[in-house]
Amino acid sequence: MQKNVWSILTRIDALAGLSEDELAIIGQHASRLRLRRGEMLLRRGDPANAVYIVLAGRFYVMAAGD
Repeated sequence: MQKNVWSILTRIDALAGLSEDELAIIGQHASRLRLRRGEMLLRRGDPANAVYIVLAGRFYVMAAGD
């Protein structure tokens, strides 16, 4: 696992109870994704097959009709 990925994972409160081995497993599957302003990450009904950690910037969650 890359050192910077490890550094990020160890600072996330929600992951604090995980062992080093468990964090390593998560880190092995981690990848960086950059979105441009206004770009959509996912839509309602998309499969829940990933966890996203926002490192910088902000995002909005909107439901249809909002």
